[in-house]
Amino acid sequence: MERLVRQGYVNDAMFAQRFAEQRVTGQKKGSRLVRQELMQRGVDKREIDEAIKGLDEEVERNSALALAMKRWPAVKGKSERERQMKLMNMLLRRGFPGAAAREAVRKASASAAEAEEWDAPEEPFEEDTLD
Repeated sequence: MERLVRQGYVNDAMFAQRFAEQRVTGQKKGSRLVRQELMQRGVDKREIDEAIKGLDEEVERNSALALAMKRWPAVKGKSERERQMKLMNMLLRRGFPGAAAREAVRKASASAAEAEEWDAPEEPFEEDTLD
């Protein structure tokens, strides 16, 4: 086993970094959930901390936003506020930090409202008749 570690075949730090990046970008999970998954896999706390620290906050915010935009149309609720809270809770369960989740919910909600505004039927168009 020592020989494998020396030759770089077993490298928990590299595994933790790649695992964290893949989970955040590919599976749209937040850093808190990734930390928990790495702990469950038995990775050393120091290596987990380094992997999480190495994540780009912008990438995590973009992942939260992409997930929020995808899920917003399916979120049910009696009011806009209830829908926002449900989406916020889902993002928090996925391990995203509160600030990233709030920003994603705000943008997804605003984007949907803007799209609805564009889709709203216009008043009938009346052509001017020239006599």
